[in-house]
Amino acid sequence: RSQLLKSRELLSTYRRMPARRPPDLSPGILSDTVLRLFPFENVDQTSVLQLVSYEDRNYYFVGTLQGQPTTDEFVFKISNASACLDLIEGQNDVMNYLKERDIPCSYPLASRQRDYCIVVSSSDLQFISDSAFSCCIRVFPFLQGNLLNSVKVTEQLLRCVGRFVGTLDNAFEGFVHPAIKAHLNCWDLRNFPDAKKYLYAVDDLNKIAMATKVFEYFSEHIEPVIPSLRHRIIHGDCNEQNILLCGVREGGPYEVSGILDFGDCVYSCLVFNPAILLTYIMLLLVDDDPIRHASLVIRAYQEVLPLETCELQLLYYCVLVRMCLSVLIGAHSYKQDPSNVYQLCTQKCGWKLLKILLDTPKDEVDRLWYEEHNNDVVVQ
Repeated sequence: RSQLLKSRELLSTYRRMPARRPPDLSPGILSDTVLRLFPFENVDQTSVLQLVSYEDRNYYFVGTLQGQPTTDEFVFKISNASACLDLIEGQNDVMNYLKERDIPCSYPLASRQRDYCIVVSSSDLQFISDSAFSCCIRVFPFLQGNLLNSVKVTEQLLRCVGRFVGTLDNAFEGFVHPAIKAHLNCWDLRNFPDAKKYLYAVDDLNKIAMATKVFEYFSEHIEPVIPSLRHRIIHGDCNEQNILLCGVREGGPYEVSGILDFGDCVYSCLVFNPAILLTYIMLLLVDDDPIRHASLVIRAYQEVLPLETCELQLLYYCVLVRMCLSVLIGAHSYKQDPSNVYQLCTQKCGWKLLKILLDTPKDEVDRLWYEEHNNDVVVQ
């Protein structure tokens, strides 16, 4: 359990524009708050553990819901309500929408008043500050499973993940939420040109040259066709730390057991979501023929949700954009706060993958990803 919690600590990092951080709660105050606002019979104060986060506060705890015979594990999340309450409620609606369609994902529990998001003042939480401010409180079941980056990657697993994300994207067809649609997010690939302001944080001229090439690709190949592409709500962050796995049987193959963190959920181009997934799969396998292994993922995705020809032709460029965006925002964030090691998570391998992709002709990538039947790829 401690190993699982330690690896899951990074998941709650909230990577949007910073707002004032909510109060740090003691186990006693957290327990009292949960029992007062949510239908719990008891909370084990000794189980409370704060998880690492950037903007929210997130706590693991063990408790018993009313009417349940046994204890279970949960996450208590407290956010600054000024960080767009409509968006938080929109994320709740997205998670509940998926839950109703049997897509395994994190989802908020209803309060005693049947609300999924409760706004309280800092004084209600016995937090003393210079000025009172509002906090948004949610409780989620703690999803069981192993993170994708904590298990051995196999051909079967890559196909499983591809099919799952295809199923996830399929579920969003026809679903539109006004708060999600109106949300502007720096991680939305449509806003990639804004990331030029982060080039100052890159000290290596070769890396700046790579990033500049990706900006050129975006302007030439992606930006002109964005209005004509299929749009829908997408998860926006299908990375190796947001996909949970469980074993089908002891010692047997893994299957996807859930997806976490809808904080980057946006209404955007459909093709961006599989591109984001491919980016992080290749980061996992950056030293083991990543482009070829990504072909297993995108082929499995298309078994569930076929991409249109124009989307397939953009996939290579979209992956470049996501990888470049990640290393640029990471470099900027690290400059702002050198103590935040999380921001360097993708830096080490990210630039390496970007170089591999840029050094590989696009037609070769296209051939591997969707032009040839490639059934003999095995992860070493």
